[in-house]
Amino acid sequence: MPSNRSEEEAESLAELAKRELRETPDVKLHALVFMKGWIRQNSDIVNVKTDDVFLLRFLRTKKYSLPMTQQMLLKWLNLRKCYPNMCKHLDCLETNTRDLIDNGYVYASPFRDEAGRRIVLYNAQKFDPMKYTCEDMARIHILTYEALLEDEENQIRGVVHVGDLRGLSASHISCWSPELFARMIRWGEQSMPLRHKEIHLLNVPFALKYVYDFAKSMISQKMGSRITLHNTMHSVYSSIPSRCLPKEYGGNMPMDEMIAKWKGELLHHRATIQSFDKMDILNTDGIKSSKRTADLNNNMELHYKGMSGSFRKLEID
Repeated sequence: MPSNRSEEEAESLAELAKRELRETPDVKLHALVFMKGWIRQNSDIVNVKTDDVFLLRFLRTKKYSLPMTQQMLLKWLNLRKCYPNMCKHLDCLETNTRDLIDNGYVYASPFRDEAGRRIVLYNAQKFDPMKYTCEDMARIHILTYEALLEDEENQIRGVVHVGDLRGLSASHISCWSPELFARMIRWGEQSMPLRHKEIHLLNVPFALKYVYDFAKSMISQKMGSRITLHNTMHSVYSSIPSRCLPKEYGGNMPMDEMIAKWKGELLHHRATIQSFDKMDILNTDGIKSSKRTADLNNNMELHYKGMSGSFRKLEID
């Protein structure tokens, strides 16, 4: 665990990782050694990072299932290859990305909730569909998630999303083709190694509820069950402490100050995130269907039994 946490905080985080992700020092060590060896020997991928923080984002999301971790890494590489205008060249200093950060379209609160999770805040009114494109929208979302994943505590605890959809219009929707919108939602869930613990949506326009229904049909049932719709801020406060929200939404810190802190985090991780563009997948034959991945996972159970006990599916995630 990162050294800047107290011993008590580190122990608490380690216990959470063990309980929810079956992570122990031995499991983590063996899994990292395995993944690094697999990456070195896999001729279908090139320049893939093998530092612990990068690999742990995938291992933790998949609770140390090696086959599922391999598949998510391959899918992450493939998503970036198929949609470079959305997934590569992520730079907080790029003009449109910088503008969307500055105006508060997407940013992470500097405060954690009672479960220690970061809160990602969205404001649809801050995205001008006449000025920005779906590529701009995708890039800033992915940049936000990549930056959060550089913190191991976020990898373990996951994040909570709070979106104010007031002002969402048909113009926002027309930025996307239905096929591309559906694919990015579906592939994004399968490829981005981020634990989405809760999703809270405020002020969903009734006239655009069909878009919400369509998007929800594209994600897994598990992810869909984590979405809560709210009509009032009082309802939001029942799930999210007001102190985690900007002053404009009932918190204590002004939004501009939160955004300034978030920009500092993005600048801190800028070089690391840009280095991801060196990675590539040359052949996608190794990407299997979900059923095939489950079969592989069952075959790997014996590998883990001597190291970490039963490899049965956990209900907590």
